[in-house]
Amino acid sequence: MNPIIAQTIGYGVVFLLTIVFINLLSSNFLFTFLRVKSSRGQLMLVEIDGLTNTTYKIGKIDGNMLKFKSPAKKKKTILFTRDDVRRKLGVNSVTIDDESNSVRNSNYSSAPEFDAEQYDNLIVRAETAPVLEDKTDRIIMIVGLMIILVGLLYVGYQLSIIKTLVAALKTSGVIP
Repeated sequence: MNPIIAQTIGYGVVFLLTIVFINLLSSNFLFTFLRVKSSRGQLMLVEIDGLTNTTYKIGKIDGNMLKFKSPAKKKKTILFTRDDVRRKLGVNSVTIDDESNSVRNSNYSSAPEFDAEQYDNLIVRAETAPVLEDKTDRIIMIVGLMIILVGLLYVGYQLSIIKTLVAALKTSGVIP
């Protein structure tokens, strides 16, 4: 192998290992930050302050709600206002308190009297609630299926008549 190519590959491996090591030391901040930065405002950096560490996740804005995955891999939805959003390193960021499951304000206080777990359960129930169907749609669908079934039976009957006619013509010698 050419020594220049070997040296280039070696430098590339050292560079990639350095980036992976920095990402591990920063609690997966580097790749999360780059993904939020490349989304151009569609995603938000969620900073989750726990008892012992701070983890960084990607959040999606849906109206006045912020949807993200907690460190326990559970989907969460939290209400927030535009006042809670701060710019950090050129991206929108929200700080979440892991104990109270609420957004931390700029003075690091959480929202009082807010039960995020109960609110999250209500949102899950609303999203998974069965959709009420209109009875006229169901009747129209049943009538349409019956018309298709009658049409198929008619076509089958006509094919059986044609089959018997062809058999009769073959026996009479008209069709070889």
